[in-house]
Amino acid sequence: MKQLFPLQIVAELPRASDQNYRSVMANDQLTYLYKPWDKKNQASSIEYLCYALAGICGIRTPNYNAICDINDHSLFGFGSEYKDEVNGIQNLATPRIKKIARAYCASQFLSELRVLDLFLHNTDRHPKNLLIAPQGKNDLLWAIDFADSLFHSGSPIGTGLPGGNTDSFYTTIFNEEKLRFDAVSAMVVLQKIRAITTTTIKDIVANYSSWRTPELASLIDSWDLIKNERIKQIRQSLWNDKNAEILLFPHKIPARPVKR
Repeated sequence: MKQLFPLQIVAELPRASDQNYRSVMANDQLTYLYKPWDKKNQASSIEYLCYALAGICGIRTPNYNAICDINDHSLFGFGSEYKDEVNGIQNLATPRIKKIARAYCASQFLSELRVLDLFLHNTDRHPKNLLIAPQGKNDLLWAIDFADSLFHSGSPIGTGLPGGNTDSFYTTIFNEEKLRFDAVSAMVVLQKIRAITTTTIKDIVANYSSWRTPELASLIDSWDLIKNERIKQIRQSLWNDKNAEILLFPHKIPARPVKR
């Protein structure tokens, strides 16, 4: 899991351009975009859980941590490490898509992220909720902002597959701009989701008492049932079952009869 104890804020910095966040420096000397705990929308616990699930699925996000509220250390907000964006992701929704895709391996990354967003019922994936930022010598795509996911809608996970910005974004990317959907990489993510247990979810949030809300408890209690139902919905949406089985178990494809 991420850490045993939350970080503490040592300095507040000039306000972030996104008004949903505050810029802070924590006691690990890193700068974070910080979302305070808000019992009404529970965005900080949703973000933390979704970033953790993204990490389990191998999907790149900035470093993240739980951070104590500056006035009440029993409340835990969410911090996503600030990254200096090198290029607007808005370019992904333009005719330059193929050039950008080659430069940033967008096909595999966005195919994998699409599956995770569908599973989490993230209704707000759009260009500004992605970054192009450096990792070592390369500039790569990073996923940020999962606040409108999971129990944001009130139920443990929203019903059906998400519409809104998420549906528009992926329709633009894969249908209108013709970016190749990497079905094999996407299916690998679906298999990693299948392996996530109720115990895993409990462990992710175990040390953060202010996040123990009825909404989170409902998600944990119904995790296995929800997980299996959503996996079924995603398979039906992105693949037919026959193609899904071929992607998962290629060694089971029956041999073609030899013509004599």
